[in-house]
Amino acid sequence: MLYKTAFPISLLQYLFYISEVALYPVVWTVNQLTSPFLISTKEDHWDLEIIIKKLLYPPLIILFLSIFGIPAIFGVVLRCLLHLFRRPYVLSVEKSFHPPSINERRASISVGRLHPDGRRNSLLSKSLSKTFTISSANLCLLPELLSRINNLPNTGHRSWMIGERIVIDQFFFKNSMNSIQSFSPISRKNSGTSRSEKTAVEPGHNILTHFPKLDFLCLQETWDRDYSHKLMSELHKVFPWILYDVGKTNLLTNRFMLNSGLMLASKYEILDADFHPYTDSFSQCIYSSKGLLMTKVLLSSTEHHDEVGYIFTTHLQAYQGMEDIIQKQLDEILSWTKKFREESLKSEDIVIFDVLCGDFNFDNISPIDEPCTRHKLFDVYEDLCRISPGQDQDWTIGTEMRQMCLWENQISSPEGLKEALEDPILRHRYVVDGNIKDGTMREICKTKPLDDEDVRTKLIDVSGKRRIDYILYRKDTPLTVQNFSFVTRLATLTDHIPVTMTFSSQQ
Repeated sequence: MLYKTAFPISLLQYLFYISEVALYPVVWTVNQLTSPFLISTKEDHWDLEIIIKKLLYPPLIILFLSIFGIPAIFGVVLRCLLHLFRRPYVLSVEKSFHPPSINERRASISVGRLHPDGRRNSLLSKSLSKTFTISSANLCLLPELLSRINNLPNTGHRSWMIGERIVIDQFFFKNSMNSIQSFSPISRKNSGTSRSEKTAVEPGHNILTHFPKLDFLCLQETWDRDYSHKLMSELHKVFPWILYDVGKTNLLTNRFMLNSGLMLASKYEILDADFHPYTDSFSQCIYSSKGLLMTKVLLSSTEHHDEVGYIFTTHLQAYQGMEDIIQKQLDEILSWTKKFREESLKSEDIVIFDVLCGDFNFDNISPIDEPCTRHKLFDVYEDLCRISPGQDQDWTIGTEMRQMCLWENQISSPEGLKEALEDPILRHRYVVDGNIKDGTMREICKTKPLDDEDVRTKLIDVSGKRRIDYILYRKDTPLTVQNFSFVTRLATLTDHIPVTMTFSSQQ
């Protein structure tokens, strides 16, 4: 079932607005007036403006909290009660877009991807060739206070800039650059054969400074509702269908705090969607509704059948250390994806692809992550970037950046970041290595890059190789992967390297 409103009745939505208004002054005070005390590495501790703010803001914080504290308590209580009736996601369809009925689609042998104004557009229609491009990106759109802890201040500005850069690439760079036609495709057919028996042609792979033309965009950490709405307003310029505000909020799932942070934008009509929060989490993840967003999209339609695709996006437990939380979450992914397909697949449907992507928070080569790399999920879904558990393709790079180095000049532009990712020594400085032993926040986020050149040379095989952002596809659904890319377009806007995959169907 698709939900286009957050609540089943409008009265509950109005009450939720009231709770948000009551909370806003305190939330703004905590996020904005505490910012001088959480300085990012791009800011100067001794800047005169910051010093003045440190002197003036504490009295203002006390004043605002004393004035707005009681209304905020009312807002918190009301918000918690209303969340018990809130739906697990909201589907937003671009207002000027009016999709045709199923009969109209079949009568015209219509294509699932449409221009936002509702008219067929041959320039936007590629489904006849059944070629698609999907991207996954972690954006770190947390409330300002938490974003600053991650060395990524000015979340409101970042959310707008992220949307703008993605949209600009869709309009101006889709035909002039990032062409993937010259790369050799790799065929992935599952006929019970081993990997060695599969076609041995390598896929195209590269590091891009701009996003290619996208059909689907899967996002993680769009946690702040206000900032995610800014992002969504930009993305709607090119993506008619967007699933946002995803998550289930209650005392057990997330302590009434953050939602899942997941968002999915699509140029194809979304037919069905569902969300399940993970049953196991610990540490800081108990305050967010991390889970699996499941989506079915219409790719094309004829008189006799519909061609559909399945997209699953997720964000797994962070910094699990010696725990086995991620393994349990992977078990749930296998169960939920199977159940969603069984419940949503109709007799007239032909499945063109089944893709699973997101921030998995483990890589394929670190010692601490070995149990995850051997999980049975990888018997069902194919990871193009890996050769076997513990061994990645030579051309892969890490996607988790060192937060303390985010504002250095070398990686302040997409071109500079691309240059750093192509150099193993520079990559070691800016991307976490694939040699994590403890899996703790301290080891992953606080470990400094090495200055000793001899030591860095010894780490060349794992240098900047912590790849935690994945795009996987189901092995029993034949695909030809044309290209896999790491994208530097969001330099200075997030602490992850987005990934994209272009593929065609063999149906």
